[in-house]
Amino acid sequence: MIAGALVLSLAIGGLAASVASRAEAAPTAIIGPTESFTGTVVEGTIVPVGPVVRFSAERPSKTNPAQLEQLVVESAQASLALPSEILSITGNYDTDTKIFKATSMVSLGNARPATTARSSAANGNDNADRSADTDSDDNEASNGNDNS
Repeated sequence: MIAGALVLSLAIGGLAASVASRAEAAPTAIIGPTESFTGTVVEGTIVPVGPVVRFSAERPSKTNPAQLEQLVVESAQASLALPSEILSITGNYDTDTKIFKATSMVSLGNARPATTARSSAANGNDNADRSADTDSDDNEASNGNDNS
């Protein structure tokens, strides 16, 4: 009886050790093959996470290039993650965390370049200096002549 209990206890202990070693051997991330794609940074998705930045990139879908898809990208090149920036991104997709780990990013320009402030003459607004006009006898609406 004691021998049977000892054998049973050893078998259960061995099974527990086997399960524990399998759990410890599981990879923390399942990394896909290296791939490259061109995508646009989605405005409002840029989030610093410690030494890296995460953002969503919009790109043509792999299964239907006529449709767009978004994926989360993580990169140490935070200075390139600007809203509407078009990037060439190389790296590996982590299927466990569902994050594309970029190893290299190159800017290809911006889909919405910054605009400069226009002067009042450039935008056709000739009323920009009206506050300095103090005479009350303007007839500019009718013929552009002052009667002062």
